[in-house]
Amino acid sequence: MVKLIAWLTNIVLVIQSMLFVNVNDVFSDVKNVYLDLSYGKSDMQKVDLYIPEDANTSEGLILFIHGGSWDHGSKEGFAKKCEKYAGKGYVTAAVNYRLITQGACANDMMNDISSALKKVKQVALKRNVKIDKVMLVGISAGAHLALLYGYTRSEVAPMTPTAVVAYCPPSDLYDDKMYTDTGIGNCNHMVNTMSTLCGEKFTFETKVNSKAALMAISPYYNVDSDCIPTLFCHGKFDGAVPYAQSVRLKMKLDSYEVPNNFVIFPNSSHSLADDPDKTKLFNSYFEEYLFAYLN
Repeated sequence: MVKLIAWLTNIVLVIQSMLFVNVNDVFSDVKNVYLDLSYGKSDMQKVDLYIPEDANTSEGLILFIHGGSWDHGSKEGFAKKCEKYAGKGYVTAAVNYRLITQGACANDMMNDISSALKKVKQVALKRNVKIDKVMLVGISAGAHLALLYGYTRSEVAPMTPTAVVAYCPPSDLYDDKMYTDTGIGNCNHMVNTMSTLCGEKFTFETKVNSKAALMAISPYYNVDSDCIPTLFCHGKFDGAVPYAQSVRLKMKLDSYEVPNNFVIFPNSSHSLADDPDKTKLFNSYFEEYLFAYLN
């Protein structure tokens, strides 16, 4: 089991020069940004890739997964973060995936992540860069997908997931509060969302009949001693995703001795905007995870 390397300090970050160009499946020794790479037939199946100009022959990848309640959102929101960490020498990518508005279930979204990773790997090889490991980073619904992928797809992933970072993650999709205490939508909206995600139609009253299907796509119920190191955070006043879910996730990760760090934002909602000291702390953990699990 991978052991958490804690409190790493004095990280030397070499700032790389970046050339940003909009190209699709066009490869050149001098171009290091590939936008809207297609990895499937759907318009949503696109991934952006940023390769540092002097990347080594073997590298790890930071993959950003957007949120949006599984029915909207876009990888474009991660452009600055991709540029930032590529500037620090990391290969980065941001992915769009099929949404429930297209009839996609959680398994489809997992498959999209795998396909996007395959595409990234192929493109990187054109630059003579071999990517063999990935750190998954997700926000909200994207955090759910990052955790689920890291906990359930490690054995079949195109590159090895070594850690996962999750901002305000929905980790228990069977939790009643996901249906009655959320700012994402009313009970009927959430029932429809979760029905599509798990692939079984149910009502709030018949939810128990789909418990197994909902548990299968809930990170909380997939925690075991083989789970990858996990960094996550949550605002105590989150009105979209129940804060208590992350408290329970922390307890379960600890019970299985999975290396993890949980940062509580005591004054913040889903936006995590009201605890600058905790933002600084979380960012320091983020840098430590990069150094420990991608370098």
